[in-house]
Amino acid sequence: MEPKERVQEVAARQSAQAEMAARHILKSFLQMEGVHVRPPTQEADNESEVDQELEEGLLSLFAVGGGVGSVNSDNDDSNTEEKGPTFVSETYTRLDPKADPPTLELSLAAGRHSLWGHKVWNAAKVLGEMLELDPSLVRGKTVLELGAGCALPSLLAALNGAKHVVASDYASSTDQVLVEAMQSNVDRLVEQGHVSKGALSTVGYVWGQPVHTLLAPLEGMGGVEEEGKEGKKRRKFDLIICADLIFNRSEHKKLLWTCRECLEEDGSKEVLVAYSHHDPEKRALDLAFFTLAEQEEGGEGPGEGGVGGWVVEDVSVEQCVDLFVEGDGMDEERGKVYVKRLTRRRKGTVDWPSSGE
Repeated sequence: MEPKERVQEVAARQSAQAEMAARHILKSFLQMEGVHVRPPTQEADNESEVDQELEEGLLSLFAVGGGVGSVNSDNDDSNTEEKGPTFVSETYTRLDPKADPPTLELSLAAGRHSLWGHKVWNAAKVLGEMLELDPSLVRGKTVLELGAGCALPSLLAALNGAKHVVASDYASSTDQVLVEAMQSNVDRLVEQGHVSKGALSTVGYVWGQPVHTLLAPLEGMGGVEEEGKEGKKRRKFDLIICADLIFNRSEHKKLLWTCRECLEEDGSKEVLVAYSHHDPEKRALDLAFFTLAEQEEGGEGPGEGGVGGWVVEDVSVEQCVDLFVEGDGMDEERGKVYVKRLTRRRKGTVDWPSSGE
């Protein structure tokens, strides 16, 4: 081989290695921020498919104002989702074939939404089944679901006798698709006569913002309690549902703060958190949510330490089939759904941290 050809070969090899390293770094970054990146199929051009997947991951990461790594304001039209049909439908079959209705038609955001609200995740199904198997978890209670997506657990909570359910998810002036999908599902149940019109509300909300919009639907049912020593207190929620939210690792503090601000102070009230490790190698980053929860209670705001003071208990682990089967030896772990219960720590007491996974 001529020296010139040898130099060209070495340069080409080094360029390929640099591109491979860049892809690996970018993929690691996206996974750390909770963006799922699938591996290429065997039949496809691997490099081009990987590049396309990484490009879509970056677009999803920065596409929605207020989301992870957001760079857009509410007035920036660049964060709108892909054009086309607003919704697609998916049918959910309830555990009891004699249930009324036996199936639920779920409206979901069409296309890929940057906050992954276009899927019915295993964690939502597991929490929904918990409510079906034990209706006492919601019967006669006020329930809030954060990051609800299609709001499956919220719908099942209402069908199982909750006093009032508020389903919430991200919304901005240019992105209402998640709230519109939730409202479509609520309207369908109301029109079919399965729940009363006032039993379910939908709210667009960004974690860490003032919670008055989440509490407002309760005011119609006597949402302001009797006046006490500290003045009138707004009614809050007996149960908060969080299905597959802790993958959004940069928002852990805001999520915990929102839960604290929305949960009734009675120590018997609880938050149910269901989650999967979509990137099992980084499970420690997911579990940091519970470490934050168990720390001593600090200041008032989400950035001031006002996120701790919780008791964390293990509830269950369910084995499901992951939505993205990758054949990398970690599909079984990705398919597991863990459920934990959070309750407020009583002042003046010390609770041992949960045993964890």
